[in-house]
Amino acid sequence: MSRAKQITLTEFLLLIEHAQKYHATQNEPIPQVSPNQYDRIKSCLETPFQTFGGTLLYKGFYTKAAITVLSF
Repeated sequence: MSRAKQITLTEFLLLIEHAQKYHATQNEPIPQVSPNQYDRIKSCLETPFQTFGGTLLYKGFYTKAAITVLSF
């Protein structure tokens, strides 16, 4: 069983907000995320946890990470 935990769009946006605040203090700004990107981000967050017939399509942390990068 994978230790990867699926996060929601809301959780992702909170993480991005925290990262933006931190990096702003380091003079390394992170671009803003606009609402028109939410559907694509949500899809990227959900893709690694897809199932078919009750079986995960992407097993393991590294496989989930790889498909997330490929889906973005």
